[in-house]
Amino acid sequence: MTQNTSSINKHIVQHDLVRESFYIIKERNQLDEFIETFYQNLLSNNPTLSRLFKEKKMDDLVKKMRIALRMMVHNWVNLNKLELMIKPLGCRHVTYGVKSEYYSVFGETLVSTLKDYLKDDWSPEIEKAWFDTYNQIVSLMLQGVNEEK
Repeated sequence: MTQNTSSINKHIVQHDLVRESFYIIKERNQLDEFIETFYQNLLSNNPTLSRLFKEKKMDDLVKKMRIALRMMVHNWVNLNKLELMIKPLGCRHVTYGVKSEYYSVFGETLVSTLKDYLKDDWSPEIEKAWFDTYNQIVSLMLQGVNEEK
């Protein structure tokens, strides 16, 4: 197997793990609750970030996060399409005051909240898949910011 084929297969396996774990929460009708908990965890563990959300209503945050998660899960196999959607998202986050160092905190909170919600359905492989996927998304967002500059 060539390295490129191996990389593609790894990408597909990770996408499947991310998609399946996302759908567990969705099928339990816990997606909005999960997102609210994510923001509560983010802000309680990182109170300095609360200034980013001062003008935001939780309903709006939940809606935007729901859209972003669905976009990521549904379009991950089409990286070109995803790239076109994600790069501008990075630019928008700069206008909100998001700094590059915040992305790791966001990712860690996302994964720890997922772990709390998935409980027995969680595994080290799912954790790695989410971190890898999240880091690829962040990389695209930061590319968008750098290209805009």
